[in-house]
Amino acid sequence: MKISIIMLTYNRRDINKKNIEYIEHNYIGNELVVVDNNSTDGTQKYLRKKENIHKIIYLDKNYGIPYARNIGANYSTGEILIFIDNDIFIEFDLRYLIYLFEKKNDLAAVSGKILDLNGNIETWVYKIDKNKYSDKKFFSYVFPGGATAIRKSFFFQVGGFDKDLFFTEEERDLSFRFINNNYKILYDPMLKFIHHHISECKIVNKDRFRRNYINKLFVYYKNVPLCFFVLSFIKIFIKCIYVSIKKYKNIIIPFLVLKKFIIECRKKDRAPIKSSSFIKYHKLKNLYIGCDK
Repeated sequence: MKISIIMLTYNRRDINKKNIEYIEHNYIGNELVVVDNNSTDGTQKYLRKKENIHKIIYLDKNYGIPYARNIGANYSTGEILIFIDNDIFIEFDLRYLIYLFEKKNDLAAVSGKILDLNGNIETWVYKIDKNKYSDKKFFSYVFPGGATAIRKSFFFQVGGFDKDLFFTEEERDLSFRFINNNYKILYDPMLKFIHHHISECKIVNKDRFRRNYINKLFVYYKNVPLCFFVLSFIKIFIKCIYVSIKKYKNIIIPFLVLKKFIIECRKKDRAPIKSSSFIKYHKLKNLYIGCDK
């Protein structure tokens, strides 16, 4: 099986250069597809020097993370797509990744440990206890989008990432569709990614918080059967109010979220997954389902 590494860039020239050269040195022979979301800091000038080595796609504006990842997937030739953010460095043998996908025909996505520069787990997107389960292999309900390998055929079969989400919650949206098609999402601690965390160009916390809850509500509205959505909506919105008051001392934000959510709902039709798939999603979310083989 052939692998394509898909990396998104948006400014942060130095880390882009460092990661590309790291891939060139450590993963020679594998396809690298770089999608630039209209960088303005000299990143594109550097990328033009690499056009004869890698596939470089320049977008005319920042279309967001899901759209850019879909573009990268469209230009790739690999059967396995490794999606990474530009400050995420791959630290594992790609032959093992191929082994996982060849062994499990229903495997859609696999992720692993995302570590900081000191070797500590930095990102943990799962509900189960990281101290207890981070060294165990298990089936999951979601994956971290900036450090995950996905089977290309399944990715396109279920429609790829939802470009309208711009950023955050696109992974949950895709996970719903994988689970609805009886595909598996795996966490394997043998796969390690190192996060060279760069704070430049990050959206400020309050805006990120608002967008996160808008997208979360929309993803549940889009995918979840109506009987379950009502309960999910109440739970998510109450949490939004609680966090907004506790963290930002602001009661207005949740109602701005609600207003934007209603507007977003008018733009798209619902495409709910099966009730049995949503129940399976929750079992995967709240229980440890090991994978020892």
